[in-house]
Amino acid sequence: MNHIEAISCVVSRFGTNVPFYFLRRKSFWNQRPLLGQGYEKISKSGKGIILKDGNCPLGTDIYRINRDYLPFIDHLLSNPPKNLPRHITSEQWFAHYGAEVRQYAEDTLPDDDAIWLGVKELLDNGALGIMFYGPPGTSKTWYADKIALKIVGGDTSCIRNIQFHQSYSYEDFMEGYVPDENSKTGFSIKRKTFLELCLDAIENPHKRYVLIIDEFSRGDPSRIFGEVLTYIEYRNKYFKPTYSDEELYIPDNIIILGTYNPYDKSVADIDVMLERRFERYPMKPNADILSKILEEQDMDSTLTGRVLEFFNKVQEHYELGQAFFVRTKDEDGLRRLWKYRLEPLFEKEYKYEKEKFEEMKKLYPWT
Repeated sequence: MNHIEAISCVVSRFGTNVPFYFLRRKSFWNQRPLLGQGYEKISKSGKGIILKDGNCPLGTDIYRINRDYLPFIDHLLSNPPKNLPRHITSEQWFAHYGAEVRQYAEDTLPDDDAIWLGVKELLDNGALGIMFYGPPGTSKTWYADKIALKIVGGDTSCIRNIQFHQSYSYEDFMEGYVPDENSKTGFSIKRKTFLELCLDAIENPHKRYVLIIDEFSRGDPSRIFGEVLTYIEYRNKYFKPTYSDEELYIPDNIIILGTYNPYDKSVADIDVMLERRFERYPMKPNADILSKILEEQDMDSTLTGRVLEFFNKVQEHYELGQAFFVRTKDEDGLRRLWKYRLEPLFEKEYKYEKEKFEEMKKLYPWT
């Protein structure tokens, strides 16, 4: 039996929802890496996972399959190699299957982008959590996505995206009980987004991981993070999650990027938490970014000038983000923008100030 067949047997029986541990024997593994760099040595961190005393009776080391390779193994089981020679090189193997392990996205944010340079300075000085804050439409989420790609070198497998909301809880973010027909109680503990990310980052210390939390102010951080709220600040310190007994920690190769609107009613409740655990990066309405948006949409230069004139004037009364003008390239589009987005927005904002609403209406030339 070769090592691929051995993995297939184990995975077929136990599935890939749990890490696959094994003992490395020179005669079996021939001192060659499994699937490229697909396994990593477990030292003291393996204690209690394989054996209660952490010792191997054969006097060899304990290894664990890299979690990044679990989708790869699933793919192999459902699509076994055909018509291949018994012995092939790693280059030949990954020519067939390498694309299944990692997916890369193109980094389109220029290296000299002003916002990226500001964030990079924070990261270079040890920041592990950054919150982008600003009024709606100021490209907070867009920049969080683009900057995350830069941090991980385009490897999308190292990025997790979530959005907070009023119903989002610890059981969604950390871990919780889920139905399990194979369990005596009918339920089992399942790790969720953040704990899974921590395990990935622990197993791959040479890589950087990014968690993007959109609409941070829409959730209740204390209820969502639970005991982990402390350990976001104190990295590499062991803790026990609420439901399981397994100890783990938040490694310092996890970067958290968040977005929030400072005008949300609930934002006052998270201010103190943010002050200590996250750097805050302001995202203001930006005429330069708006100009690029309109240029990419092939808007006429004269019309672009008029839009920018309105955009600069309206900031004296209301912080209007540039993203409102996405998909607007002509006067018809600008009229639709007013009717379906800006007019309802200003009516709500100036519900009891009709004069200010009329003033905003006069500022906009395409009502």
